[in-house]
Amino acid sequence: MSKVDEDLFYDPMPQIRRDTRFWPKLFREIYSLDIQNRLVLHKLLWRMRSMGTYIRITHVDIKLEPLFHPEGYWEDQEQYDEIKQILKPFGPEIRQLLNRVNQEERIA
Repeated sequence: MSKVDEDLFYDPMPQIRRDTRFWPKLFREIYSLDIQNRLVLHKLLWRMRSMGTYIRITHVDIKLEPLFHPEGYWEDQEQYDEIKQILKPFGPEIRQLLNRVNQEERIA
């Protein structure tokens, strides 16, 4: 793996401390999925995180949520929804990744 690729496994927004521990695991888990476009999914999720998306775990669900300016770099819900549309074909895989992160969190 090249240096550039390895950089994609680190949390690009560690200042969002509430979920920084989940992102390296989520990024690595992408490569255990049985899909062809793993790198595309990885880069899209990395971009979402770098814009200020966080993993929100509740007692009922786990999901990705945006942090809007000034805490994150998302300007508004519309901008976030545009990227979500691009990720829509990866919906089942993203749900699987989030469930893996959530399962590990419950075990820890």
